[in-house]
Amino acid sequence: MLTATLVIVSALSGLAQAAPDSQRVTEAIADLTRCKDIKAPRCLEALATLSDVGPAALQPAAAALPRMAQGGQLLTISLLGADTTDKGTTLLGKAVLDSRLSPTIRTLAVSELTQRYESKSAKLIITKYLLEAATVADAPVRAAVVRALGNRPTKGDTRVLQALLTAANDADTTVRLEAVLGLGMSGDESVGPALVRALDDEAPRVRTAAADGLTFVKYAPAVRPLIDAIRNSDAVFRRVVGEALAYQTGNRFGDDYGLWREWYRNR
Repeated sequence: MLTATLVIVSALSGLAQAAPDSQRVTEAIADLTRCKDIKAPRCLEALATLSDVGPAALQPAAAALPRMAQGGQLLTISLLGADTTDKGTTLLGKAVLDSRLSPTIRTLAVSELTQRYESKSAKLIITKYLLEAATVADAPVRAAVVRALGNRPTKGDTRVLQALLTAANDADTTVRLEAVLGLGMSGDESVGPALVRALDDEAPRVRTAAADGLTFVKYAPAVRPLIDAIRNSDAVFRRVVGEALAYQTGNRFGDDYGLWREWYRNR
């Protein structure tokens, strides 16, 4: 939706009045402050003006975010997202951390950040802000941040793994789920103990994600807990546990607890 909005903005950019940039920016921000409907012509014209001014409009627009109506905030985040410079990346990162903004807006800022892993400098800036935001108070924002970290773990970056390990113990189920999914995708043997602990999580989704993670992370001590877990009444969970056991041991006994127990005793 926001991408389509930017196309419309590009078409409107030529309509901007010939006025000093500072005046145009001030007036456009004032319009965005009152903007509730992102499709309203006045709102789109304001965004077109800021886009036309370019980088000089980014900082004033970002500073005004907390006092804007939600429509204006959405359009401003799209403005920052369209700027791929380090300045735009930094302003998005600051928006993620800004507790004055709603979780919806901050989560959108996280989404925009994750689209720009093109350069080394962007990676450094994004990782910095995501790591800082991994412990913010709003659970939806934490979940989005942890998902972003898990989807793009930096190989050898122990800070990312540590953030995911911490999040695996979060009070919020969705945060734990995203963390466990990220740990599994890391393929790092050091996360094995956390995945084993998550096999006993109170949330079925987290337990299943932990078992799935053990189909990617080789961790010999996981075999016995996985065999114990296969007695669970959840058929989907048992199937995934069976796949994890096949990966860990090379044997394929499906979800037959008796066969796995017998093999374990006689191995």
